[in-house]
Amino acid sequence: MRGFDMVSTATFGSGALLFAVGAWRDAVHISLASESAENLYPPVAFVVGILYIGHTVRVASGDSAWMVVSERGISVPSHRTATDLEWGIVTEVRPVLTKGDKRNGAWISVRPGERYEQIRVDESCLGGPATFWLIDFYHRHPELRAELGGTAVIRRLRDGSLVPSAHRDV
Repeated sequence: MRGFDMVSTATFGSGALLFAVGAWRDAVHISLASESAENLYPPVAFVVGILYIGHTVRVASGDSAWMVVSERGISVPSHRTATDLEWGIVTEVRPVLTKGDKRNGAWISVRPGERYEQIRVDESCLGGPATFWLIDFYHRHPELRAELGGTAVIRRLRDGSLVPSAHRDV
């Protein structure tokens, strides 16, 4: 996913920059009804291109907006930086009721009563339920957290063993 994200954003950003430079040098011409609209597209394309290239550089430098669950803890994207939550501060993993809240999406709490230790799980590449069960399982089984660095976690995701038997139909 990270490689695809980098290639697609770099390609789009480069295309937008090439379009802007080409339009400014009269190598590319857009036929629109008004000249003011023709003058608007190159600067907009230039800004969009810079933003996409900036995103590519940020992802390539490892400072990306991806949630990472590792043996050390959970790294959660937060605006421009990542927030690292060590397993030691996770006291329980519980879904958060957001009805009436301004936030969208599915959230979990890793420390009851602490809003800043809540994680949005529906934006992960696994999806909300799988991310919830993954974090919950490794919170309950600290002796198995070394699996997070290998393929055993993928096997657990596929065979459903992350979910306790009593909750398999939830």
